Amino acid sequence: MPNPGWLDAKVNLAIAVLQHTQKGASAVPILEEVVAADPDHAEATYCLGISLFHAARIGQAEVQFQRAVKQDPRDPHSAYFLARCLEDDHAAEAIKWYQKALELEPYFQSAHYRCWDLLRQEKKYEESGRHMEEFSLLRNHPLSVIFDYKYTLMGAKGLVIRVGLSSGDVQPVKPPEGSLFEPPAEIASAGSVRVPAGASLTTCDINGDGHQDLFLVAADGNHVLLGSDPAKESGGFSLAKNHPLAAVPDVVAPLWGDFDNDGLVDVYLCRRGPNQLWRQSKSGEWNDVTAKAKAAGADAETIDGVCLDLDHDADLDLLLIHRDKPAQLLNNNRDGTFEDISAKVGVDRSGAVSRSTVVADFDGDRDLDILLLGPPAKADDAKPVGNTLLWNDRSWRYHADKTPGQLSRAPFSAAVAGDVDADGQVELYAVDSASVVRWTHKPDGSWDKMLLGFGDTTGAIGEGAVRIALADVTGDGRVELLVGTSGWAAWRLPVDVKKSDLLQLADSGEHDPLGTWTTVVTDPARGPAVVGATVDGAPMAWAAGVGRYRFFSIALSGKKKGSYRERSNAPGTGKHGARPCRRSDHPRRFAAG
Repeated sequence: MPNPGWLDAKVNLAIAVLQHTQKGASAVPILEEVVAADPDHAEATYCLGISLFHAARIGQAEVQFQRAVKQDPRDPHSAYFLARCLEDDHAAEAIKWYQKALELEPYFQSAHYRCWDLLRQEKKYEESGRHMEEFSLLRNHPLSVIFDYKYTLMGAKGLVIRVGLSSGDVQPVKPPEGSLFEPPAEIASAGSVRVPAGASLTTCDINGDGHQDLFLVAADGNHVLLGSDPAKESGGFSLAKNHPLAAVPDVVAPLWGDFDNDGLVDVYLCRRGPNQLWRQSKSGEWNDVTAKAKAAGADAETIDGVCLDLDHDADLDLLLIHRDKPAQLLNNNRDGTFEDISAKVGVDRSGAVSRSTVVADFDGDRDLDILLLGPPAKADDAKPVGNTLLWNDRSWRYHADKTPGQLSRAPFSAAVAGDVDADGQVELYAVDSASVVRWTHKPDGSWDKMLLGFGDTTGAIGEGAVRIALADVTGDGRVELLVGTSGWAAWRLPVDVKKSDLLQLADSGEHDPLGTWTTVVTDPARGPAVVGATVDGAPMAWAAGVGRYRFFSIALSGKKKGSYRERSNAPGTGKHGARPCRRSDHPRRFAAG
């Protein structure tokens, strides 16, 4: 049935007309109808503005963009186009709006170019030069933002509006009955393996068969447990006794990732002594390429590390934490080699030692920031090392947080970062003196600290190496906190940042000291299980229970190229997405790193 009052559909029609005809004037009458019917329609206002600008009706376009920046003060494209309209007659004001656009979107390459041009005309050569430098750095950057009259390049409000969807009002779905985890069961194929305190246990699809595998570093060496159907009697894992990686000596922990962008997983082995990079040249064929890749790192014991795309160039870099030596950052040169840029970036902290690291986008600017945790203070320390937060200024430029407050002195035993309330702001959850503390970065640059309470539960965090993780173990679309030493427990985190009470959801049922534990997805439809072991015990699994909502899994891939920049890569590293969640107030966002 015709519906002439369907305003969202009219906006979509105008976007299609603009794309098809490449004539802004053709879309103007359609959008004027929408704005006349609903003056507060933000997408229509913005699209009318860019259509008028395209038709060289600059004065009329300015009127729309003046309204657009009020309707959505956080839209960088509205600020950018208001500046475009002001350039000829109000250059100083235009520069302010370009700078506002860059404040909202630091990767806005087009805004840097316009700033350079205007400041150059104003003879402000030093300032204009900085914008040209940023423009040049962003030219090949995969996250750079440019404007063009092409679909997906016209800004968020230049995308079609999803129509025909329900209002979002849904009836609550009753949680399934039953436990979130099954009782622990020994992994039969690894019954002879004994796990020491502080052992490394990681999960990855090592052989590429679609099942998560395990890599356990025990006192007698490395053990590769290949995943399969969890319904099998072996508990879903089989011990690969002759796997090439099992024979590498002095391993502390592995870092899994596709370092050469060929679609196959590789591994960087953190060791006591020079580290090793093993490449999978074809499925199941592993080769030590450390020397060729110049990836050994320092001759030290590497006790922690991460492999992430720290500079957003679609490959994996290495951040390494050494015992009694400064941290290292190895940049992936994308030619098969790595380069030590620790001093340039500042992760070496001028020779100070770090104990661990957390990498996350703490300020919401789409750059990964680096939190370096200092070693525990000693009684005779006149000036403890403390923690350092390095803000990412893009293109391997960092600066230390000048207002960390209590964060710089907090004695963290373990820490993890995550956006629990899905508000776009990452929080830091840390274990501090047998308690869990939530740290939130505030708009003024300071950090808010809140102690989270375990209620009546005692001994949740005992002696020994603390492990902490965030994972959705209920299937409700929100992550929960898993933490523990003597056993582990899953806790529901308060969504309201003003509240501090934790609600226990599950308990391991095993309260002897644990040598290690980690979450692992053995059944994609049921969500994370937990695999671990008591000290000197054999590996066991807490399978996902029946008291959960259903899950689904996503595999990201790519290798498509776009204008001036790589848009993706073989493993989907650095890609972001969002999905609606019927049992959550916000869309849940995910990223591959």
